Amino acid sequence: MQYQALLKEKGAIKMNDNTIPSFLEDLKNYLCGIKNLSMNYIDDLEFTIVQFLEFINVHTLKEKYDDINEITLNDIRSLKNNDIYGFIFFLSERHYKANTRIKKIEHLKTFFNYLYTICHRLFKQPFKLVKAEKKLEQKLPISFRSKKSSRCL
Repeated sequence: MQYQALLKEKGAIKMNDNTIPSFLEDLKNYLCGIKNLSMNYIDDLEFTIVQFLEFINVHTLKEKYDDINEITLNDIRSLKNNDIYGFIFFLSERHYKANTRIKKIEHLKTFFNYLYTICHRLFKQPFKLVKAEKKLEQKLPISFRSKKSSRCL
């Protein structure tokens, strides 16, 4: 509830929290209250996990649930590395850029690490063997020389 109170305090518009599973709500509260992460990061992480759960519901669980809120921890426990690789391939097929895929993989690692190490609700680490893409080097901006910049002015 800490996260919801913070959202109300900031006046942020948020989707209905009834559409997400309780373990995702617990993660958001943990990241907001204990880790003191920004709301933007938490929102991005929530979007990624919701996207992952929808992918799992469609491709792995064969649309077993009408709403991702119905997905249980037993469903999460039954996931294999191939399901995670399938999601990464799905992102690649949808033409997500490499840095975006890397960010989404990091979000999923945070999610699974939370369930495994903090809550002790998972009995194995699905991401232990998943190899992430390498982060691309950030390019430095091209700067003008002083003569060129004076011409531009």
